[in-house]
Amino acid sequence: MAKKYKMTGCARFLIFFVIFAPLVYFGVSYFRGENPIEPIKNAIPESWGKESGNSSVSEDAIMNGKIDVLEQRINALEEENHDLKEIIKARDEEIKRLRN
Repeated sequence: MAKKYKMTGCARFLIFFVIFAPLVYFGVSYFRGENPIEPIKNAIPESWGKESGNSSVSEDAIMNGKIDVLEQRINALEEENHDLKEIIKARDEEIKRLRN
């Protein structure tokens, strides 16, 4: 029979700091009448997680590129559709010829 796994002290410590400690922090801050999220918002800079305005490619250029790619795709599909219609027409003529 397999042994049961026991939780180590390190795992307990990690679970405490990941789950229990933030809950206690938010609870105590709320109990004091403070906004618990405000200090976190003040610690994180506003530009964090956002793209900087110094990008060399504008949004218009990106949209124009996407439009060009989609137009090329549409043209390729229209050509393929036209070719398939010609094949169907040729097969229909062959079927009519074989029936006569």
